[in-house]
Amino acid sequence: MLVTNSVHFVDSDVNTHFTSGIVAAVGASTYADIQIAEGSQNVGGNKLVIKSIRLLSMQQIPYRVEFWERSISVPKATESINTYGLLGSIDLIDINAVQPSAYYATAYAIASLYAFIAEQLDIPYHDKTGQGQLHVNLVLRNGNIAKTAGSGGAVHLRVGTIAAS
Repeated sequence: MLVTNSVHFVDSDVNTHFTSGIVAAVGASTYADIQIAEGSQNVGGNKLVIKSIRLLSMQQIPYRVEFWERSISVPKATESINTYGLLGSIDLIDINAVQPSAYYATAYAIASLYAFIAEQLDIPYHDKTGQGQLHVNLVLRNGNIAKTAGSGGAVHLRVGTIAAS
């Protein structure tokens, strides 16, 4: 896979993506199909390499972020999803957690927001549906915390990618 040096960001929409609540249970999740766009031009089903993730949240919830090759259409507990089509996942860390060895990760509070960052990733991605979307599932890693629906549990995901051919 030839990787070019142009970086693109794919952003979720806080008003339409990940707006549902999640019951407090390990593996419970919320799902979104996020359009990949370069300016106003849709890049379609191009292959990408995911290099970074930045998640801003109104709640202090360290999610696992999963990337799928096609839509899984409805939120499900990860344990009930067939692993076919799962391209990769990253566990976002808790504030003050031990740094993982495989990638750089940090978490901190910014006023009333919580930031979770993972960098130095290398996840190959291809939208098998050809719709030009990132198929993303946010999974609870802690069964003691529920995600609130609506603005109280708002989440914004930014995924840094490099186009590949």
